[in-house]
Amino acid sequence: MIIVDASAAVAVILAEPRSQAACDAMTNEDLLHAPSFLIYEVTNALATSVRTDRIGESQSRLAAAQFAARRLCDSPIRSVRTDVDPL
Repeated sequence: MIIVDASAAVAVILAEPRSQAACDAMTNEDLLHAPSFLIYEVTNALATSVRTDRIGESQSRLAAAQFAARRLCDSPIRSVRTDVDPL
């Protein structure tokens, strides 16, 4: 089972140099898993990238739409509920 984290998801949707390595790790997976809060982490990373002029707003919107399709490297993503135990 592969659990996708935000840094790998952002690398793939922004086609960063390390995205190929991330996709290689996800190859041959019928289903990727992700914590239910991954959408918030990816959205925050995209917003930060726009604020720091790393990417433009239109690229951010396109990346968000691509992530909303719930697929990375041609594999579907399934959200996994995570329970956080309060301190």
